[in-house]
Amino acid sequence: MRRVVLDPTLENLLHIMKEDKLKKNEDIVGFIQILQEIDGAFNIALDGGWGTGKTFFIKQTKLLIDYFSGQYKEDYEEDEQQQIENLIDEIAITIYKLKLNSCRTVYFDAWEHDHDIDPIASLSYELALCGNGTDTTRLEAFGILNAFLKHKSNLDLSGIISQDNLIEDVKAKKNIKQDIEKKIDDIIGEVADRIIIFIDELDRCNPTYAVRLLERIKHYFNHEKILFVFVLNAEQLQHTIRAYYGEHFEAIQYLEKFFDLWLPMPKIEYDYYLKDMKSEIQGNLGVVSREVMRYLQLSFREIDKYIQEVNYISGQVQRIMNKILVNDVIYGDICLFLLGLKIKDITLYAKVMAGESPETVVNFFMCDRMKEKRTYILQFQNDDDMKEGLNLLYNMIFNNAKLTIDENYIGMLFFDQLRTNSWYIMDAKSRLEEILRCKQD
Repeated sequence: MRRVVLDPTLENLLHIMKEDKLKKNEDIVGFIQILQEIDGAFNIALDGGWGTGKTFFIKQTKLLIDYFSGQYKEDYEEDEQQQIENLIDEIAITIYKLKLNSCRTVYFDAWEHDHDIDPIASLSYELALCGNGTDTTRLEAFGILNAFLKHKSNLDLSGIISQDNLIEDVKAKKNIKQDIEKKIDDIIGEVADRIIIFIDELDRCNPTYAVRLLERIKHYFNHEKILFVFVLNAEQLQHTIRAYYGEHFEAIQYLEKFFDLWLPMPKIEYDYYLKDMKSEIQGNLGVVSREVMRYLQLSFREIDKYIQEVNYISGQVQRIMNKILVNDVIYGDICLFLLGLKIKDITLYAKVMAGESPETVVNFFMCDRMKEKRTYILQFQNDDDMKEGLNLLYNMIFNNAKLTIDENYIGMLFFDQLRTNSWYIMDAKSRLEEILRCKQD
């Protein structure tokens, strides 16, 4: 058993771009083209749920921009530079129309810095590092920016980490905003005509730091040569904002003031992803698992967890099925669906297990791929028969309901299976609960 979702290391970034099995290279190029068309100070929100590959996507975007702007030669060692060059040559990405020669990028992991007192220091480190090469330490880079800012504004940032009243001090200086903008312009002018700053993991930060970061950027870094791309989960970030300002605060309206453009993360192409998915799940369990992931629209991180748990229970499930048709439905289909639902929506999972939501299970079986599979195997004559049979099965399992079959259904394969195995079916819930705990001995 192994993890399916990879960490965004340089090696993995290059490998995924080379294989392009998720067909994301085209999305990356399209996103870069959007960035290219933007002039002046601008803030973009790239919105996607947790585990949808946002960090991977944005780091691949940065890597491609860095290659065409030449920044990769400053940020990577020689052997890594060669790997990047080999990749671009091999995949032949044709973005020759992108004018990136005078562009620099900064990647800022907000969550990594949310213990800092104020985001100005954190962001200043990363901005000063831009274009200064791999040998420049954080402290040296910070010294560069600090020297610039002290030159005319007399604002000494070297003590920023220990100054609790920093913002009050900043506000007390009437022209500090103009001085910061001027010095940022000086720094940018040395390395590029434009800098793109990617702010990642903002929705994971503590509320105070997240709000401070947004407001400091809006107030102090609103510079015509800086483009900010905030990589975030909008739904979660709204909870973060409300945690700071109050439960009834209009968080979405607040955020709309910061972002000039909202873009959704490119959709996960499940057909490509699942086709290439390396998994130990074989046979019918593999087929159903893929349909569960597609139907529930699991994120990459959720898929990672789901595959690991299916791999763990697969042997036990195979033994219980014992070639009994109704067991195949209970343990080969319902069990795997419930396992995915438990990961995706624990509240709905609890309702299903409590016998309160038969439609959740029935609707899964009625989706196109599962309906075709089950109609063929169980020989249902139409959709109504299939819904009736699945509702009976659900109530027998989760509500311990006694079997009452309409005479019109007598003689049909699935309904006969329900009668023949009714005693076994009504005992299935406890077995399902045991399997779905997914605990090792």
